[in-house]
Amino acid sequence: MYLLEAKKKAEREAAKAEARKKREDAKRRVLEKQSAAKDDAQRRLKDAQQQQEHRERQRREAAAEEERQLKAAMERSKATAKAEQDRRAAELAKQQEDEDRRLQEALRQEKQARQARAQRQQLAQRQAASKSAAPTPPASVAATQPSSSSSSKLDKASSEMHQAWRDAKVKCKYVGTFEVGEGNIDRQAVKSGILVMKDYIEGARPATLVICLEGIKVVDSDSGKVAMAHALNRVSMCSVDVNHSLFGFVAKNPRSKMRYCHVFETSSPKHAQTTHSLVSKAFKLAFVRKKSVRKPGERHVSPPPAGPANPKSEPPSTPAPPPSLPQVPTPATAATTKPPRSITDTAPPQLSPTREWARENPLQQDAALDASLSELALQPPPTPSIPSPLSEPEVVDPLQEVSWYQPGLPRDIAMEVLQQSHNGAFLVRDSQSQPGNFALTLKSNGAMHHFIIRNTPVGYMMGTEVDGEKPFADLISLVHSHTRHRGILPCILEMDSVNVTEDGAEEEGGDDDESFIDPDYQEVRNLRERRRQQRQ
Repeated sequence: MYLLEAKKKAEREAAKAEARKKREDAKRRVLEKQSAAKDDAQRRLKDAQQQQEHRERQRREAAAEEERQLKAAMERSKATAKAEQDRRAAELAKQQEDEDRRLQEALRQEKQARQARAQRQQLAQRQAASKSAAPTPPASVAATQPSSSSSSKLDKASSEMHQAWRDAKVKCKYVGTFEVGEGNIDRQAVKSGILVMKDYIEGARPATLVICLEGIKVVDSDSGKVAMAHALNRVSMCSVDVNHSLFGFVAKNPRSKMRYCHVFETSSPKHAQTTHSLVSKAFKLAFVRKKSVRKPGERHVSPPPAGPANPKSEPPSTPAPPPSLPQVPTPATAATTKPPRSITDTAPPQLSPTREWARENPLQQDAALDASLSELALQPPPTPSIPSPLSEPEVVDPLQEVSWYQPGLPRDIAMEVLQQSHNGAFLVRDSQSQPGNFALTLKSNGAMHHFIIRNTPVGYMMGTEVDGEKPFADLISLVHSHTRHRGILPCILEMDSVNVTEDGAEEEGGDDDESFIDPDYQEVRNLRERRRQQRQ
């Protein structure tokens, strides 16, 4: 019994040992499998990392190669561009040299031509003196010859300017008036004031500016009455702000030494420039007319014309008689037929404004005429069958729109006009010594300077390219360029126009009745208060 139990117990112990051994073997196999799987995973991960590093290395190598190729392409492109730039620079330098050579050749030929003309003239004079001895004129006649020559030139210039003049009206809006003060006019302050007046454009009233040789009138479009009338000898200057289409003129109010600037808004910058040009032309024509008026009893003896020295010389032309302009009709003659301004009359009128002129409305004197006129024409209008005393300016040549171009004005008269003007004032006229070219007379630091504007095959040019100048397509472009950059000039050109006859009229004691201001119409703006508000 005891042995049987011991045997069974030994069998149970052996079974347990066998089971324990099996479990341990199974556990060992599981651990071996897990270890093998882990090693396999680590190996695969390591292989993947190596492959990724390989791909990354290949990508970096490809990027580096692409960068090298791009740099090489950029270097080739820079080299090509530099070569092209050098080639163009060489071509431009060659063209510049050719142009300088042509210019120097043209200047040399021009100088030779002038010397040849001078030699021919001297030879012709010597031949004429040797062939015939002209009788010596009396002393009284010889003393008056220079005056006669100067008067003939002045009469011719006055005739051309009168012939080109046409009274005009300008549809605009009255913006307001600001005080300028007494004494000398600060032109920069006037221009700054006109610029400030742009803030009052919203309240501007429709009006019509009537510009004639007697003066400037402002007709209220709503009432149809004359709201302002300023005789030309009481108008000091005019200026323009092209950016805001503003035009302004400075004048003295009746029975006052105080000057005021009246500002108007036009429909376009072109209208503002043309209005400024019209008033500026009236200033210059008033000065020329004043100089051409002869004193009672004064007699000019013209020198006997000399025959041409050779067939190529042109005989001297007889100057045309000075033009005469009838006065603007008064109400008493408004119903009759009104003759236009003519250059065929025999006696030059004085065109002195009167009380009646100051208050009459020329737009109401002929309703049909006013209805036929529109806003200031910028294109050539159709030629009317019957000329009228108040017509739109016929603009054919762009030079006719500018006030600084006076083709037939003598040099001495141009200098006299500018002598009483401000620094930067200038005039351009046809050159008498070099036909086909132009002469620019400029006032700077109280002295007169004269420059030749040459009409070359490449354009209009003043000076040479060595002086920093360049040719321009037209004369207006050349002048406008020198209003911003002086170039070879002693100062920039100033476009503001000053009436040099205004002070002279004041010294003679002009009549205040020649001007008229409606106090209910004039709006004096306080620009100082406006500037203070803008700063705040």
